[in-house]
Amino acid sequence: MPALHHGSLGKHLSSLCPEAKQNISRSNEPRGISFNPNRHVVNTLKSHCLLDYAATENKQDAVAESLFHHYFEQAHNISREDVLQQVASEAGLDATAAMKHVDDKGVASRVKAEGLEARQHGVNGVPFFSIIAKGCPDPPVAFSGAQPPDTFKKVFSRLLNQLKSSI
Repeated sequence: MPALHHGSLGKHLSSLCPEAKQNISRSNEPRGISFNPNRHVVNTLKSHCLLDYAATENKQDAVAESLFHHYFEQAHNISREDVLQQVASEAGLDATAAMKHVDDKGVASRVKAEGLEARQHGVNGVPFFSIIAKGCPDPPVAFSGAQPPDTFKKVFSRLLNQLKSSI
């Protein structure tokens, strides 16, 4: 799901970095993920509020998977109430209770504050990784976005070498 965004850009995704979009689609086809190029960037605050509710019901993973499917593969507007109700139902949540949580202004305010705090710590997209090697004096290695396995291999190798040299 896109990083928490509070304004509707309304830009058609196909006009945003076409080469990057093609690379993402191609690299995920073998994994069975078919990215729909016709999706729009939307305000994800309500989706994040639904995820917040799902966490209280131990259904956050199911809701995240459903949101990803609706947004990336089906190009649905995941800020719409009907889509959020469908996602809640698909995850086995009480859709009425979930939407009550989503519409709670206090919840929205808290979720916004959490998003701001994350951005202040360098989180600007999902997934976000912060790899910390216990005993290593260097700061965590942090990066955002889907990464190929080789990226992780290089990070872990570098951290291992740093740990070995500090012994």
